[in-house]
Amino acid sequence: MGLRSKWFRNSGEARRLEDTLARAKAAQARLKQRVDELKARPPRRPLDSQPELERSLSAALDAAAADADWTARVPGWPTFRSAVSSAISSEDIMLVKSTAPHYVGVGLSALECMNQCLAAAQAPAPRRVLDFGCGYGRVLRFARAAWPEAEIYATDMDAEGLGFCVHHLRCFGVATDLDHGPDWVSARFDLIWVGSVFTHLSVADSQRLMAHLAAFLAPGGLVVFTTHGENALDRMRAHSEGYRLESAVLDQIVSDCEKTGHGYADYPNWPGYGVSASQTVWVQELARAAGLTCITHLPAGWDAHQDVFAARKG
Repeated sequence: MGLRSKWFRNSGEARRLEDTLARAKAAQARLKQRVDELKARPPRRPLDSQPELERSLSAALDAAAADADWTARVPGWPTFRSAVSSAISSEDIMLVKSTAPHYVGVGLSALECMNQCLAAAQAPAPRRVLDFGCGYGRVLRFARAAWPEAEIYATDMDAEGLGFCVHHLRCFGVATDLDHGPDWVSARFDLIWVGSVFTHLSVADSQRLMAHLAAFLAPGGLVVFTTHGENALDRMRAHSEGYRLESAVLDQIVSDCEKTGHGYADYPNWPGYGVSASQTVWVQELARAAGLTCITHLPAGWDAHQDVFAARKG
């Protein structure tokens, strides 16, 4: 062995190369193990309910049924607890990225808001309900249980989520189509719930959606929808990580909202969908321009975060 080779073998450089090679081999072994695990999984079935998540959701529902606070806040609860489905998809990020108690709390809070808005309008229990932006049924499952005699409709851009709701929650599913006229939904509704949809839209898309919703309402019907109001603006000023935007972008949303009544920014790499904030007067004008009248406003009414508005047709 030459002097140069002997020096290289005994040097720190050789040891570093050996360490690098060992790490690469270990990473390759982990990758192969992961690939083998994925191959061994049964095929994903998007309509299936995930048993472990279902048990977790059922336990959270039982805990909420024993909670005197929810009993006081939600008419009829917990008498319809047994009618609330605990079917849950492993794709439902509202649960997978949260907790079952919070998931249940958000659903009950939405039902509480709808009941408050119906009471403000002196409206009876709805006979035909639309959950616009149903996801995998976080709110819809409570509406289905609370109004068992009502026709419940659901729509969402997520075809798998919509399919899951139709399969498990006894509702009619309609594919969302905002690119054409509002005739893509032929039914007319006493109540439309729009939770955390306007909170992601620009001015133009908000105007377009509100016009569609107005067309879907029966005479005297209500659209109950949520926005980012003062509570959310305070969180944005504090640069809350929950909005998944850089601090400078949140500052711009707040600034635009303060100046014009509405602020908006896209999510990174997701043009046309992001985070918005709105002042009360701007929201009321949005409804008025669509031929609706705002009859009540619940600041931070939904889950102590988003503002809730009810707008009536006719």
